[in-house]
Amino acid sequence: MKIIHLSDLHFGKSVHGVSMLENGDQGYWVDRFLEFVEEEHPDVVLIAGDVYDRSAPSGEAVTLLSRFLTGLSQRKIPVMMVAGNHDSVQRLSFLKSLLARQGVYISGSLTSEKEITHVTLQDEYGDVVFWLMPYVFPALVAEALRKDDADSGKEATEVKINEISNRRKTNEDEEAVQHFSDKNDVSSSLNYFRNTEEAVRTLLEQQPIDFSKRNVLVAHQNVTAYGVEMIPGGSESMVGGAGQIDYKVFDGFDYVALGHIHAAYPVGRKEVRYAGSPLCYHFNETKQKAKGPVIVEITEKGSPIRIETKIIPPLHPMREIKGTYADLMEWELNEQRTGEYVRVVITDCRISPEISAFFRSICEKRGSILMDISSEYSSDHGEPGVLTSTAVEEKTVEELFEDFYAERFSGEQPDEKDLSILQLAADQLRFAGIHLNPTAQHIDSFLKELISHI
Repeated sequence: MKIIHLSDLHFGKSVHGVSMLENGDQGYWVDRFLEFVEEEHPDVVLIAGDVYDRSAPSGEAVTLLSRFLTGLSQRKIPVMMVAGNHDSVQRLSFLKSLLARQGVYISGSLTSEKEITHVTLQDEYGDVVFWLMPYVFPALVAEALRKDDADSGKEATEVKINEISNRRKTNEDEEAVQHFSDKNDVSSSLNYFRNTEEAVRTLLEQQPIDFSKRNVLVAHQNVTAYGVEMIPGGSESMVGGAGQIDYKVFDGFDYVALGHIHAAYPVGRKEVRYAGSPLCYHFNETKQKAKGPVIVEITEKGSPIRIETKIIPPLHPMREIKGTYADLMEWELNEQRTGEYVRVVITDCRISPEISAFFRSICEKRGSILMDISSEYSSDHGEPGVLTSTAVEEKTVEELFEDFYAERFSGEQPDEKDLSILQLAADQLRFAGIHLNPTAQHIDSFLKELISHI
């Protein structure tokens, strides 16, 4: 079975105030990808989250996704798609039952169903089961499991306590009753998990997975090998270790199609892999390898899997140049490349209106856009403490906090503990997007988890 693995499309994304949708980049990529699948003839396309850049996407972003999915449906190519942390799972999975009839399968919300959406396709070797796990965090998993397990957990606890009570009691028996009650009361033990890894491991253990068959997981999480982020992910790098899941949690799956990190690389073993974003959405991402879809070919169970990346060149390549003003001016006067997105970093002087006008003009003459110009000569470039509305909209909560912290503490970065608490707060914001009116139980769960991080 030939699989194409994509992730982090971020339809509707803007970079330094330039809309990648309105400026044609994302529409161009969709057209090139549809041409690509005509050549490759895949059996299925996987999209591992962050389909949109915002949980409430623009009408233009929705139209582009519709064009993308319609193009694949017309070519009779099934699509498996999960919601990422930028997506609203409710909005993305709207009409999921109707879309499934057209071969477009979307992860459902864990708040409405504990069992992860899964779809079985067949080839000459038998079944391949695709498990579609949306972006999850401890509070969300606890909520989903608590709904289904509360009654059965309470019944099991009462049976065990009665069994001990019917015997001659000792002090140890009294302690056992209390201990068992505390440990097995589902309403309390599932209030929160210690971390995301524990939550995901528990969630997967609850699924009816037959590992004698070939199983593919599509997920959007922070996955590491022994706690180490292999390659920085640009605009979606990991946040101080928060939310990490060790790749061994996915042992047993024949392939794990990951999204969230914008770089493409394997984690722990080659079959657990990030596809990366299809386009550069941050100038840090220009340091990564050229971007493109991952082709995965699975044969019979236990046989080696073939994995290959094919490059789709962007409409506007991104380029960052850095050096002294004199050197950069000379380089750009002799530069022949056109149609680029450019960032200029000057190391020996402040940015004056004349310098900015020079680089902007020379880029425009080549049909390029100067997205950003900054100076490393002084830390006071720009007005301290002020972010434009565009900059705020483009950054995640975690990125804004890191900027704020660095500004307040002379460039220092927050430590892992601070970032872990921040990640918890950000996840609670996402949780609030699902539960607009949190219950006392939700608030109690949050406070307990917050205390565990302090």
